Amino acid sequence: MSYHLVKTTEEQAIFDDIAQGAWRGQGWLYDEVKRDGLYRYLISDRAGTNFIGTFELLHYVPGADSLTERDYPFHKEPEVLRQTRPIYELDKLAVREELRSNENLFTLLQDLMLVGKNELKTDLFLTLVSPYLFGILTQGMNLPVAGLTEPLHCDESDAYFVPALCYVPQTENDLEVMYQSMADGLKMKIPQ
Repeated sequence: MSYHLVKTTEEQAIFDDIAQGAWRGQGWLYDEVKRDGLYRYLISDRAGTNFIGTFELLHYVPGADSLTERDYPFHKEPEVLRQTRPIYELDKLAVREELRSNENLFTLLQDLMLVGKNELKTDLFLTLVSPYLFGILTQGMNLPVAGLTEPLHCDESDAYFVPALCYVPQTENDLEVMYQSMADGLKMKIPQ
């Protein structure tokens, strides 16, 4: 476990540096969200010496305060309507550019699933993901991520994104299967 909930202004500055760097590198608009139900995480490398990445999770509330609803009507999806546990919107999934590696991507995704399963007790993340990363997640790593449409143009960032449902494994066995699938897709051994 290498995730750390952002609590201080210093940690927020590190989070912003990593996430904004990734967004600028893609030419995307970096939007700052201030709302109850927002959780920002910093991810450390395996040695615990460097923060390598980020993700942001926002409790899903359909409507104007939603990160994703302005681009895709997730509230109309049958899978979203069936959920009985909290749902979270996933944003700011980033690895610091100079530290991008298969192992660090693995760590970031592993921690995302652990936070979903153990901390937030959710079954589902909603996200808008770049077509490139969507391909890595679904075709390369065979992860439980379902695209809902072809890539959509999002005006704010002037880019294309795939509206997607990201399923959170709920058992230790499901997590182990997911980790092996990730490792196989990244052509690496599961980090210890």
